[in-house]
Amino acid sequence: MRCVSYTRFTSCVPEKVTPSDIVSIQNERIQKYIRQNGWELVGKYTDRKKDATADEAFRAMQRDGVNRKFDMVVVDSLMRCGANVSYAEDILLKSFLPAGIHFAVVEDNVCSLTLTYDEAAAYFKKKRNTYIGAVLHGRTRAKQAEGYLSVHDEKYGYLLNEERKGFVVDEEVVPIIREIFHMIADEGLTYKETAERLNERGYESPMKHLVRVSQKHRQDVESHWVTGAVKRVVSNTAYIGYWYKIVDGERTRLETEPIIDKELFDRASAVAAKRYNGITNNSPRQKSDNAFIKQIFDKQSGEALICRLNRGANPSQSFGLDHWKKETIDYDIVMEKAVTALNEEKERAVRADVWVNSEQGRLEKQRRRAIYAEQARKLFDDISLLERERLSEYVRFEAGTVSADEYQRQRERFDAALAITESQFKRLMDQVDELETAFSSRNPWIALYADIRVPDVLTKEEVRKWIGRVVVDNLQFVEVYLPEKYKRWRDMLAVKETEE
Repeated sequence: MRCVSYTRFTSCVPEKVTPSDIVSIQNERIQKYIRQNGWELVGKYTDRKKDATADEAFRAMQRDGVNRKFDMVVVDSLMRCGANVSYAEDILLKSFLPAGIHFAVVEDNVCSLTLTYDEAAAYFKKKRNTYIGAVLHGRTRAKQAEGYLSVHDEKYGYLLNEERKGFVVDEEVVPIIREIFHMIADEGLTYKETAERLNERGYESPMKHLVRVSQKHRQDVESHWVTGAVKRVVSNTAYIGYWYKIVDGERTRLETEPIIDKELFDRASAVAAKRYNGITNNSPRQKSDNAFIKQIFDKQSGEALICRLNRGANPSQSFGLDHWKKETIDYDIVMEKAVTALNEEKERAVRADVWVNSEQGRLEKQRRRAIYAEQARKLFDDISLLERERLSEYVRFEAGTVSADEYQRQRERFDAALAITESQFKRLMDQVDELETAFSSRNPWIALYADIRVPDVLTKEEVRKWIGRVVVDNLQFVEVYLPEKYKRWRDMLAVKETEE
């Protein structure tokens, strides 16, 4: 096994201190790993610059890999394999591995020789998520340590100041906030009654207001005052001069300019506590047993159906387009159809699980993989040809047979063509990944629906997890659709063959 090593000075995740001999440390660990496996080290590539974007050696390794000068790349850590994890993934996983050039990562004791392509892809995905999380966390912590606030800290009544280290009062809504506290403390209105009055007066909801005036780019929304929004206003201590934020794992008190006096705040809090004390999410006035809420629609209009309650001697529920129209479909009929549809989906998934693991399923997967493999070989040959042409042009430039301007024009042409081809190759490899997952028991649709136990009556949580939407035609016929993320995986299989 002809191995090469790649090392670099910088890491793609934030570090407090980088040892001056970090390259030597990596080389020592890599060489020990290679000796333990009985391989041969035939070359080293090192980006020694203290520059996070340095990639000369990395690109040289890429060119030599295309020309099949080695069989294995060994790195100490993926966090020190190119400028970021995407560099490592594009070369080691997407380019080298399909061409038969393997990789090993000493830090995680991972070697592609013992992995399927699916498992290798899952490893890179995990490391990429670790990298993204570390970078974002590092940036956030650094900003917080310097006292910066983010647009996520903005709240109704306060906006970030120019330095982004504090708030300025949003004078436009101060009268509304004070009015809310007086409604609760002096008039004794409930949260619901307060929300209704605010809507009657045409006041923007907090969400809609922040969409309009905040520094954060939010999608425009159509919303109104609701009980929860009123409750959040009444309980927000920022209006009396302080609020709390978690900074570096610790609860930190931050000061604000008061909008109302503490006496009014305390009176409103006392009224609210007296009225709502003991009311929980399980209390009758808040409970909703409509399992299809926000997921059941009329086929003709596309509008959401309304759940209507009959609280008479024989309580019942039904669905209709409006509260005042008589035409409805019984709630129990919808539930029965949904349960039947899920049981049928379970049977279909069980059959599919058997099929993908059968000889017929394996042959179908091989047939599709052969198509992808042929496309991959062509693309890899295209990439190899472009790399050789680019290298040849560089040699001509070094020899002085082409001018710097001509070389630059040719290089830009090669880079553009290479970027397009590499993008096509990456998309193809993504399709290969999906094919491997689809034709296995790991197929998300199979994994979920083959094992579900469908009760006679579905809960709201079960409907949300197993059903994308329910469509009712003429308030008579019920159609049940899967969530798109599972339907896509089901449709990737030749499911009709599993139903024979």
